[in-house]
Amino acid sequence: VTFDYPSSTLAQGFTVLPNAIMDMVGVSAAAKYLYAVLSRYGARDGTFPDPPTLQCDMGCSGMALTKIMRELKDAKLVTRKRRRPGVGAIYTLCDAPPSGATR
Repeated sequence: VTFDYPSSTLAQGFTVLPNAIMDMVGVSAAAKYLYAVLSRYGARDGTFPDPPTLQCDMGCSGMALTKIMRELKDAKLVTRKRRRPGVGAIYTLCDAPPSGATR
């Protein structure tokens, strides 16, 4: 199988989602997408956006973002350290736990 992407699409860059994360059972597609979004920001310059920006990127409400973030924390895929108000939090993306069931 060959994929033919327009060069303008590739020129915008891409984000890699590790297979170990992608294949985790019991982690929703939304949580995996949020992991990829956080990965994209962290790879850019090591800083992460505030919740309203993440909500916009994810196309979800603040309540939904909180639920999805909690899912990532419960799966031990992310830790979050709060900073002062008005400054984005510090997220640490973690490897998939060795015991994480995959397909």
